[in-house]
Amino acid sequence: MTSDKTQNAVPEIARFFHRLLTIHPFIDGNGRVAREFANLQARELLGLSSDILLNQGPRYNSSLRRADGQDFSELEALFQAAIDGAR
Repeated sequence: MTSDKTQNAVPEIARFFHRLLTIHPFIDGNGRVAREFANLQARELLGLSSDILLNQGPRYNSSLRRADGQDFSELEALFQAAIDGAR
């Protein structure tokens, strides 16, 4: 079951993650750095004790492209699944 705290944090984490990928100055390593920040946010905001593991397959890439067009629903779903898996 998803708590209100998680429901409020997931959109913010997803948007921060996407924004960081778009402004991060390195050609290589953007994903690793952004995922590390997402882990830190999940630990801080949600009290998780283990890292979240984002699925990085085709759905991940599709969710990032959709987020480029301001549709964050898929990216939020990926983060929700990763957070649920880390609990």
